[in-house]
Amino acid sequence: MENLSPEPSAKPSDFQKEIQKEDGIPLLKIVFKYLILCIRKWYFFAFFVAIFSTYSFFKIRYLEPLYRTSATLKFFVDNNNEVSIPGISEARRKVNTINIQTELATLQSRSIIDSTLRRLPLQFSYYVEGRIKKSELYLESPFKVEIIDSTYIPYDKIFQLKSIGNNKFQLRRESDNNTPVITAQFGVPIEYEGFKIKIFQLGEMYQGDYLFKANSIEQLINRVQSGLSMSEAGKNLNLVNVFYQDKIPRFAADFVNMLCKVYIEKDIQKRQQSTIQSLAFIETLTQEINKKVIESEDALEQLEKNLGVPSLEIRERLGITKLTSADEALGLLELELISTDTLIRQLKEPGRKVFNLTLLESEGSNPFLNSRVEMLNRLSLEQLSLRQKYGSANPIFRDIEKQTAELKNEILQSIQYQKTMLVAKLQHLKQQQKGYQAGLENIPTNQRMLINIKREYELNLKVLSLLKEKRLENAIANAAQISPTSIVDEAFLPNSSISESPREIYSKNISLALVIALVLIILLDLSNSTVIEPEDIEKQTSLPLIGMIRESANKSKQEFAIMQAIENPKSALSESVRSIRTNLQFVVSEHKSKIISITSTISGEGKSFTSINLAGVIALLNKKVIILEMDLRKPKLGMSFRLNNQKGMSTYLSHLNELDEVLQSTEYKNLDIILSGPIPPNPSELINSDRMRQLLEELKDKYEYIIIDTPPIGLVSDAVYLIKISHAALYVVRSHYSRKNFLRTADRFVREHSMINLFVVLNSYRQPRGGYGYGYGYGYGKYYGLGYYGGYTGGYYGGYYGGYYGQGYYSEPERKKPFLIRVLDWLATRRKK
Repeated sequence: MENLSPEPSAKPSDFQKEIQKEDGIPLLKIVFKYLILCIRKWYFFAFFVAIFSTYSFFKIRYLEPLYRTSATLKFFVDNNNEVSIPGISEARRKVNTINIQTELATLQSRSIIDSTLRRLPLQFSYYVEGRIKKSELYLESPFKVEIIDSTYIPYDKIFQLKSIGNNKFQLRRESDNNTPVITAQFGVPIEYEGFKIKIFQLGEMYQGDYLFKANSIEQLINRVQSGLSMSEAGKNLNLVNVFYQDKIPRFAADFVNMLCKVYIEKDIQKRQQSTIQSLAFIETLTQEINKKVIESEDALEQLEKNLGVPSLEIRERLGITKLTSADEALGLLELELISTDTLIRQLKEPGRKVFNLTLLESEGSNPFLNSRVEMLNRLSLEQLSLRQKYGSANPIFRDIEKQTAELKNEILQSIQYQKTMLVAKLQHLKQQQKGYQAGLENIPTNQRMLINIKREYELNLKVLSLLKEKRLENAIANAAQISPTSIVDEAFLPNSSISESPREIYSKNISLALVIALVLIILLDLSNSTVIEPEDIEKQTSLPLIGMIRESANKSKQEFAIMQAIENPKSALSESVRSIRTNLQFVVSEHKSKIISITSTISGEGKSFTSINLAGVIALLNKKVIILEMDLRKPKLGMSFRLNNQKGMSTYLSHLNELDEVLQSTEYKNLDIILSGPIPPNPSELINSDRMRQLLEELKDKYEYIIIDTPPIGLVSDAVYLIKISHAALYVVRSHYSRKNFLRTADRFVREHSMINLFVVLNSYRQPRGGYGYGYGYGYGKYYGLGYYGGYTGGYYGGYYGGYYGQGYYSEPERKKPFLIRVLDWLATRRKK
C-alpha cells in the first residue's frame, strides 16, 4: 500500500526539471508580443490616425505660411585705455564683455520697436476676404483709410468694406448684423459709430469684401515681439544676426531694416546728448559774457570821450599788464569752477543718465576725469536699455547698476578734490591781483577808472572768444558723431516659406498618432494587473506552466462548469485540455493510481471547470476516473452533472454514509464522482481526518485517476493536506481575470509547505491571431512535445497552435473576423483575381 502521509516526493522528475528551464530570447519575445498586440488593437492606431489626419487637414487648409528674413549688424567695442585708467580697468573690462548682450537687449526693447513701428505704414491693417480665409494686404491695398479725429479709435473692431461702383462703397461692422450698413463715397469724410475717417480708393477693387482695422501700438508690438529673435554670429566676432518671421514677407524685410536704422539713429542721439548739453551750457555762458562785453565797451567809449587821459609811465604800464594777466587767469579758473560745480550737481541729481564732460580744457585739466565721465555716460545708457528690456531684477542690470554707483562715487571724489585745488589756486591769484592793484594807487582817479573798465572789457572779450571756440568745437563734434554700429547685410525679401509643407505636416502628425497609439497600448498592457499570457506567469512565479486551456468559443454565461471537452471534441478547448492530459501522464507516470488535485487562489478562476474537463478527457482513454469535490464550503459540481447533492464527502467523512452510498456514476463512461454533500460546520477537520486517508486508499484500488477539486488556497487552508498527498497539483490561473500577485501567493504557498509537485494551468487563454500561437506553441511545446519525448505529440502546443489551426484537425464555431482582417482578406482575394 502506498504511503499517503503528507510528505513531498524525494526529487522532482526529469520532466519537472526540464520545464523549469528558461526558454527563448526575452527581447525577441517582447517585440513579438507587442507586435501581435498592436495588430489585435489596430483600432487604437486607426482612431488616432483619423484624429490627427483630420487635424492636419484643417491645419493645412487654414494655415498661413510664415516667411523669415534676417539682417546682420556689426558692433565696435572700444577697448582703448583699458589699462591706462587705474581702478577702472576691471569695471571697463566687464562692460566690454557684456556689451554685445546689452546691445541685443536694447535692440529688442519696447522703445526701439515702438519707434520702428511708428515709421512704417501700420496705422491700419487691410484684408481681402476669401472663401476659406482672409489674407492681409500690406502695401497692396486698393484703398486707404485716414483718421480725421483721433478722439475715438476702435482698435478692437474690424470693419467690412464693399465697393458698389460709381466711386461708392458700403461699410459695416464685420460679423455683426445688428450694426447699420452705410453707403458713402470715396474721399468724403464719414462718421460710423463715432469713428471719424476718410477712405480713399487707390486702385481697382473687386466686387468681394475687404476688411480693415485700426492697430494700436501695443497690438503691433506684441505681434512683432513673437517673431523677433537675435543671436551672435560667432564668439568674439561682434556680429549680430537679427531674425524676424511673419506671414507677410515684405513686412518682415521692411521691419528688420527699419529696426536696424532706428537703432543706429537712437544710438547716435544718445551719444550726442552729452555734447548737446555742453553746447547749451556754453551758450548760456556766452550770452552772459557777451552782455558784459557790450556793457564794458559802451562804458569805455563814453569815458574816453568825456575825459582826457594822460599817458602812463613804463612802470605803471607794466603793472597794468600783470594785472590783466592775473584777471585772465582768474576768469579761466572761474569758468573751470562753474564747469566743476555743474558736474557735481549732475552727479548728485537722482535718475540722471547723461553727464557733461569738462567743458574748458586748460593745460591743467584732468584727462583721467574726462575718461571716467565718458565711461559713466556709457554705463548709464546701457543701464537704461537693460531696464527697458529686462527690468530692474535682471542680474546684468544689477551688475551695471553697482558699477555705475561705484564709478559715480570715484568721479565725485575726484572732482571734489579738483575743485579744492581750483579754489586754492583762485585764492592765490586773487592775492596776486590785490598786489597788482595796490601798485596802481598813485594813478589819477579818472585814469584808474578807465584802466579798470578797459581791463574788464579785454578780459570778457577773451573769455567770450574762448567760449565761442569751445562752442564751435562741440558743434563740430556733435555733427560728426557716428554710431559704432553698422549694417553689414540688410534684410532680404524672402521668397520661400519656412512653414511645414502639407507632406511634412501629415507625416509628422501621423507619426505622432502612431507613437501615441503604441505608447497607449504599452501603458495599458503594463498597467494591467491581471494575468493575460504565459509570459505574465513566467515573470511572476518560478512554478512551471504545464498547459493552457483555450478560451471557449461558447460565450453563453453558465452558473456552473460544463463538460465542453467532450461535448465539442474537435474544438480548440478540447485539444488544449488533451495537451494537459498528455503532459500529466509524464509527470505521474511512475504511479499506478494517480492522485491529481486542482486548486486556485480564489473562486471563479476555473478550478471546477478544469477538474471536470480534465477528468472527462482522461476517461476517454478508457481509464477509470473519479472526481472528489472537496470544496465543502461552496459545492457546484452537482449542478454540472445534474446529480443529487444530499449525500457526499461531508456525510461520508462524518460517518453518516458509506462509500457505496455517496459514490455516483455520471453520464460519461469511466467517470464517477463523489459530490461535496451538505455544507458542514467543520470542513478543515473533516478533510484532515483519518477517514479521508482511508477513502483515498480504498479508491486507489478501484480507479486509475483520482481528481480532487480542492478549495481555493487563497481563501482557506483546507487544500494544504490534499495538495501535499497528491502526485501532481494543478494551480489554475484564469486569463484576464486572475491578478498577477495571485502567483506570488502560490510561490509563498510552495515555500511554506515545501511543495515541488505544483504546476500552473492558464485557463481561458485567448489565442492571438496571426501566428502568435506558434510562438508560444514552440516555446512551451518543446517541453511537452519534441523537446522531451522525441516527437510523440509533434509538439502539442507547437503543433496544435501553429500547425493544426485551419487544417481540419479541430473545428470551431464560426466567428466574425475583425474588420482589419476582413479588409486584408478582401485585398488578397482581389489580388488573386
